[in-house]
Amino acid sequence: MTAKKQSNAISFGFIAAAAIILANPMPMLLDIFPDVIAYALIILALRRVSAVIPEFDEVKEDISRLALISAFKIPAFFIMMLIWGGNASQRSIVAVFCLVFAIVECCYILPSLHHFFRAFYRLGELHGCNAAVSEGGGSLRMRPEHIERLTVIFFILRSVMSCLPEMTLVSLSESGSGSAVNNLYPVCAILGAIAVLVFGIIWCCYFIAYLMRMRADKETSERLMTSYMQNPTIPSACRLRRIRGLVIFYIIGVVCSFDLIFDKINYLPDFAAAIAFFAAGLVLFHLLQKGGEVLVATGLYGAVSLAYWILSLKFRNAYDYSAIEYNAAARNAYHTLLYVSLAKELLLIAVCILLLRLLLRLIVEETGGDSLKDWQKSACLTRRSLSRKIITCTVFGCLTAIASYFYDLSFIATKHLPADPTHTSGYVSVPVLDWFWIVVWACNILWLFFAIWFCSSLREEVRLNVKE
Repeated sequence: MTAKKQSNAISFGFIAAAAIILANPMPMLLDIFPDVIAYALIILALRRVSAVIPEFDEVKEDISRLALISAFKIPAFFIMMLIWGGNASQRSIVAVFCLVFAIVECCYILPSLHHFFRAFYRLGELHGCNAAVSEGGGSLRMRPEHIERLTVIFFILRSVMSCLPEMTLVSLSESGSGSAVNNLYPVCAILGAIAVLVFGIIWCCYFIAYLMRMRADKETSERLMTSYMQNPTIPSACRLRRIRGLVIFYIIGVVCSFDLIFDKINYLPDFAAAIAFFAAGLVLFHLLQKGGEVLVATGLYGAVSLAYWILSLKFRNAYDYSAIEYNAAARNAYHTLLYVSLAKELLLIAVCILLLRLLLRLIVEETGGDSLKDWQKSACLTRRSLSRKIITCTVFGCLTAIASYFYDLSFIATKHLPADPTHTSGYVSVPVLDWFWIVVWACNILWLFFAIWFCSSLREEVRLNVKE
């Protein structure tokens, strides 16, 4: 039998992968490889060493804020495109969005980079990792302070090039119909992307070589892992971090279950909720060592939700809802959509119930386990309170799924309303029960309310257990 490979205190491979993701340009906030993935990898890479060296814990907090800013870029891109809408007079909005995000990101990323390299300096000074503070050898050797400057220059260049080409979209005429400067945008965007990509490759080579030199120091890694394993607060602190991640993923899943439809496009598709619920199920699987069925259910829910989103997009682009009543092709297409919708909502109910089972088991473990006695009144009350909250939350999740299906079903019978109340020409088709969307949103809002209430209570209970 081969010996089990010992884990490192720092996952240098995750940090290297994050650097590669961050090296890509992002014109118009369009990030092909979202930065939030890179920041999540860095947080995972530092999860052990942050318990041993406090400076790395500060880095994790900085990276968490950057991850949040990067996550906001994704909906901001769609909102920006929605406002722009191909209207030449609204092109300036692109420059405004890109400039604001570039400034905000610079304000956070520059001090974060300083804290990041300072933590590695502490690793070298206090724990004997010479590679963290020395130039090292090889063709890509560079002093750590020079690598820090190179990193700062790269991220400043990246932020500048993410908004400077967009300045050419600012209208120079009162009519906003455009100018010769606007025609420079494609050239400026391409040149800016090439500059960021070339500089990013150079930075990646030196930075990754620096990481690999530290990774080669096995003695320091072993000392850090020994300190990590001997720290008595590690198991409970890790559990607290996992449960924090669990509640965040669960709430994100509930939020993504809202239907936010503009111009026939749902900007919060349900397969995004499936991804968040899958992540929550994965955390529960690691915490309880059971619950593989919820991962299968969320995977199926995600696949069916993606099929539903594509079919609904095709239907809305091809037909008006009024065509369902008199057009056979539209009716058949919508009936297919209803079958997929029924499967999707049934899978959502299954996901909610399976998550409920696992969360009830988690509540039992966090409030004294199976050996809890009746005389332990405080723990019993806490267990009952948390159980009631998650059961109520699950009920509204199931009601949301049922209401969503009946809302889709309501479009079979439509009525016509004037598109403009001041004119008699033109109309829009809406369901006969055009008020039913209020029921869907009411169930969704109540689901979100109880989810936040339960998650905050669960996290507080776990935090108290850690302090004890």
